[in-house]
Amino acid sequence: MFSKKNKISLNDFEFHIKNIQLLFNNKTTTISYLRVLTDMIQNQQLGYCFHYINNNLGLDKNSNNIPHYYDYIKAFGKTENSKIYDLKDSIIEVDLSKDPIISCIWECSRVKSALENIGDGCILSYSNKENIFKYDRSNHYVTHIYPLGINVVSNGNHSIFSGIIKRKGIVKITSIIDISNSFPTISYNQNGLSVDRKQSKDIPLQSIKEIGIIYEIGKLMKESNQEYIYPQIEEFIRLNKK
Repeated sequence: MFSKKNKISLNDFEFHIKNIQLLFNNKTTTISYLRVLTDMIQNQQLGYCFHYINNNLGLDKNSNNIPHYYDYIKAFGKTENSKIYDLKDSIIEVDLSKDPIISCIWECSRVKSALENIGDGCILSYSNKENIFKYDRSNHYVTHIYPLGINVVSNGNHSIFSGIIKRKGIVKITSIIDISNSFPTISYNQNGLSVDRKQSKDIPLQSIKEIGIIYEIGKLMKESNQEYIYPQIEEFIRLNKK
């Protein structure tokens, strides 16, 4: 059921869970710790692209060799009783330099172009002006996964990916998925992923350890009854629950 390279080792799993339990009283540190885990995913994706480019393997669209992290995370929104909230006029910002965020990529040529052409020091040839990262509400969509404390890009992936790697830019949350009701039916441990298939039919069987650790951290944060690391989001959900 679990591939060897994606299996959560006992040491990894216990190390992260024990560490995060020490941080619940410090919101800034908790956010930073989650950012370390999401950066692992970002750097893995970047490594795949560098491998393709450096070895002249091509820059194929939808390469099966890049893990489809977004499909995996998105599936949590299909669990029993999960709720999706669209934010038409969001004021909740995500800082690409420090907030936990995952931007899943699928076309290495677009990653290469974004890194070369967006950000400080990238000069547009037709205007001779610096092409800094700018949030575009019509193109940049970001979903907050509650109560995991992470943000996932659902549109504008390659340009936001560049902003994350360069740690520069601000985007806004455009939707929220509350997956807290999935906690009784999904769990991760040192053996990988366990799913109640009657309630969570769309969760992939493959276990990605960083996401597994983040998921269990989300459970612990919810159980701790501490203020959520994004209090605006928790208040929004409280006011909009039916």
